[in-house]
Amino acid sequence: MENEKFQKLVLEQLQTLTQGQARLESGLEKLELRVENEVINKLEGLYLYREVQNEKLDKIEQKLTDVEVDTDYLVLRVKRLEMMAK
Repeated sequence: MENEKFQKLVLEQLQTLTQGQARLESGLEKLELRVENEVINKLEGLYLYREVQNEKLDKIEQKLTDVEVDTDYLVLRVKRLEMMAK
């Protein structure tokens, strides 16, 4: 009789452990999905931010090129005027 009680107790504990493991696995799957979604959203945000920064840099580079062209023109003009003044 003791043996049967022990077996019953072991089976009950095994069932409890199995149910607990199933709950943990379910919770883990939900957590994985949540983390994946959060990571994907953050990566998309970083990508968009990088695109905006690249556009700003492109505009700054274009403005710098324009300033360089204007400076070159003015340097040539000053040189011509200095030559004419001599």
